[in-house]
Amino acid sequence: MDEKYEELLERAYSQLPPTIFESKRFEIPRVRSTIFGMRTIVHNFKEIAE
Repeated sequence: MDEKYEELLERAYSQLPPTIFESKRFEIPRVRSTIFGMRTIVHNFKEIAE
């Protein structure tokens, strides 16, 4: 069973695109905001949410 599992695992890894294994650090952009009383306006919300 172990040999068959290892074979299937190797086969699955060989069929995946290489970019899946690429690891780069996820960085959230600095928030640009303005505070008006009790409200905070985030100017670059779309950039942060992407």
